[in-house]
Amino acid sequence: MLTAITALYRCFYDKELWSDVALRWRGAAIGFMVLLCLLATAISTASGFAMWQGVGRQATSLILDQLPSQFTMTLDPDGNLSSSLPQPTEIKVPDGDIRSSTPLDSKGETVILMDVGETLQSIQEKLRERKAMIYVVRDGIYARQTNNATDRVIRFNEMLKQDKVKSADQSEGLQPTTYTLTRDQIDAFINVVIFWILAAILPLFLFLGGAIKLPILALLFMLVGVVMIRMMRMELGNQALWRLAVVALAPATILEAVVQSVAAFTLDPAQAAQFGSFPIFALVTGLYLYGMLRQLRQAPGQG
Repeated sequence: MLTAITALYRCFYDKELWSDVALRWRGAAIGFMVLLCLLATAISTASGFAMWQGVGRQATSLILDQLPSQFTMTLDPDGNLSSSLPQPTEIKVPDGDIRSSTPLDSKGETVILMDVGETLQSIQEKLRERKAMIYVVRDGIYARQTNNATDRVIRFNEMLKQDKVKSADQSEGLQPTTYTLTRDQIDAFINVVIFWILAAILPLFLFLGGAIKLPILALLFMLVGVVMIRMMRMELGNQALWRLAVVALAPATILEAVVQSVAAFTLDPAQAAQFGSFPIFALVTGLYLYGMLRQLRQAPGQG
């Protein structure tokens, strides 16, 4: 295990390691691949947080800039909503080319339509005329998922039945609840939601992606190595060649993760997302694999 850990940095320069990988590593290549995947995941997670939180902040600001700094939302005992906002209120994707930096990919599209003079039933009848991603109406929220899927509905009266919001005097029953909201409060809430979503799924997603990608790339470069050893007129077993291909992937994998992390912390999220070039990745890996094979050719006891 110690050898596999030190190999994460020795693979960049240590010619003795390259020979050792082919001749003596045997099952250690699997452990090395797992460590490589964990290291790349740790580096990429930090950059992923920075990049996607930046995307989330940009998308959030596009929406919040269209709202007043403070407004109220009141929910009465029957589950009917009223608001201090002018009705109807439409929040749209602003004009301009923002498609590369936020999830809002259609300028001029209505993201949220609030009209407390409407109901869920009446708004559904007008979907063809007034398309939005989210409808906030008097008795609930109507969220369009896709053009073909069933839309999701949240009814305020059902929420009240579950919450059982009552005044101190139980005989008075349910009382109207007024929420005073500010842009800062909404922004803070959305940022917390984005953080926990990323914390829950990003590391797992990156690790699984690496666990799938690295073995496939190792097999691909093993085939490249077959061509190389024939050109170099070497004899080398497939297992040794596969181990060399795994270690040859490490420098490009680590460098790619570091470069993407630096880009995520220093560039616009849209620019950072474009970092990563497979041709450069393949070139670096191919050069390392070729160097390893040349070193092995010169080493005694190749097999």
